[in-house]
Amino acid sequence: MKLNTMVKVSILSTLGLIFTIINIGLPFFPEFLKIDIGNVPAVLGTLILGLNAGIFIELIKNILKFVLNSSTGGIGELANFIVGIFYIIPLYYVYNKFSNFKGYFIGSVLGIIGMTISGSVFNYFILMPLYAKLFGGMNVILDMANAINPYIIDLKTLIIYGIAPFNIFKGIIILIVSYITYKPLRDFMSKNK
Repeated sequence: MKLNTMVKVSILSTLGLIFTIINIGLPFFPEFLKIDIGNVPAVLGTLILGLNAGIFIELIKNILKFVLNSSTGGIGELANFIVGIFYIIPLYYVYNKFSNFKGYFIGSVLGIIGMTISGSVFNYFILMPLYAKLFGGMNVILDMANAINPYIIDLKTLIIYGIAPFNIFKGIIILIVSYITYKPLRDFMSKNK
């Protein structure tokens, strides 16, 4: 990477970290699922600087979050990295082929599908079992989730009624916020090459 690109990746990674730390819980999701816009800088970096930049932004942001402010033993950061990557990859390829709103929208929708599927699979097989080992067992997690949504009674229903809808909701927020901020940031960065 050129120095100019590395500086932009660093700035976007730092913004991603700040946006990840500023998160909110929503009453219709379990307490351990919090909404943030920390993936937006990686989306913008991918669209403006390329796929490698977007991946580095996701990686740096999550390493910094783990080192400075993790409450999940790194599991939340790993989950965020995985779903972030599965969002930006389809977006990058579709938007590179069709650099207009339609390409952005289709790429983002495919990204939302990617993050939802990857988040569901990785949480079912790897992340939730790890989280359960570190934080008191699967029953503790399921009880927290069941208190919010009585349909959540096991890991499968946690994925179906908790993790998947959360990633869809978060993906829609990323789509909207990234779209609103893309053009002004692109124009600003192109002036500061």
